[in-house]
Amino acid sequence: MSTPPIEATPCTPFSSSTSCRDPFRATPKLIRKDFSYDEREHTGNSVYLWESEAGARAFFNDEFVTGLKAKFGTSAEPRSNWSNFLVYAPPFS
Repeated sequence: MSTPPIEATPCTPFSSSTSCRDPFRATPKLIRKDFSYDEREHTGNSVYLWESEAGARAFFNDEFVTGLKAKFGTSAEPRSNWSNFLVYAPPFS
């Protein structure tokens, strides 16, 4: 069974659209969020950079998971990987 595609939004790769950024601006302790979406496989990945692990765990609570599953119409549990550091390379000029 394949997953239906996510409805297209103004959030496209390399978009500077505020509709992509605004929902996350007020998230406490969140420094940065990056994401990707594979249209063919209907899968997405997000990378969050937090001030602390406590801030991240407070965000990824049961309410968030329930809302995420409802938004994408799935019963699958999201997978999380935790790391204590990130190497960030700024965009190439």
